Amino acid sequence: MSTRYLMKVTFLHPYAAALSGSANSFPEAWAVGLRFSSVTNILATSTSIIATCQFGRDGNQIGVRLNTPNGLQLGEPGYLEFPINYSQYNPVPPNDNSNPAVVPVFTLEQSFCGINLVAEGQTPGNGHTAGAGFLKISGPGNRIVTDHRVFSRADITNGNAKILAMGVNLATKNGVGWMRVRLLTFEIWEDVG
Repeated sequence: MSTRYLMKVTFLHPYAAALSGSANSFPEAWAVGLRFSSVTNILATSTSIIATCQFGRDGNQIGVRLNTPNGLQLGEPGYLEFPINYSQYNPVPPNDNSNPAVVPVFTLEQSFCGINLVAEGQTPGNGHTAGAGFLKISGPGNRIVTDHRVFSRADITNGNAKILAMGVNLATKNGVGWMRVRLLTFEIWEDVG
């Protein structure tokens, strides 16, 4: 895994609703995620390096934030937008199409370096692998909000491991409700040098 990767997805029109169809009663957090996995099952969380744009509920708070689950860094990311207002992401265009609605564009990036970082004096294989997540929301009127998180993992440090799956996914914590986004781009870069 001594390769560096960068994945990027751009999307718009995020929307979620409870099974009843009400966007205001969505019961749990959901996310657009970028994943690298050392096994072919990309949803296997214990073998995946993940960065997400989370549309979440934290108690009574509902907001949008960058999240890097399973990283060793335990700090909670702050919300870039709070509260979630799905109507601003999915405005109704005018009937005559004279002035099409401008909607926010979401850009989620994840970079990952599979080189096992070992502190001086440590045994190879007992180090960390490093990654970073980046989220940008570009909206009407030149409004831009961003967040960047650096993280590391200690459970994927075998220098002989390979990336066997990578992709973008939509998910909820418990698989309840429904959600959608409109993907604009999905890009992968690999640097084996």
